[in-house]
Amino acid sequence: MHLLNNYQKEGYESIIMTPLYSGDEIIGILQLCDTKKGMFSPDMVEFFENIGDSIGIALNRKKVEEEIKNSEIKFYKAFHLNPN
Repeated sequence: MHLLNNYQKEGYESIIMTPLYSGDEIIGILQLCDTKKGMFSPDMVEFFENIGDSIGIALNRKKVEEEIKNSEIKFYKAFHLNPN
């Protein structure tokens, strides 16, 4: 509750924080705040949780694409730039 108290001190009355997952690992948090009380209905919370799932999947995909690209670069250097 300490974190929520800090948000209230800053003037936020409505807060959503939903984890961004990559598989079973939490890789970030989607956070939305509003200064008005009661701004996020249960349907909106569910919507943003689903958006958070999509963002987590997209971030994981980007990470995997970068890992593949780096692997391809290492392979190219090892086999095409080797003077032997």
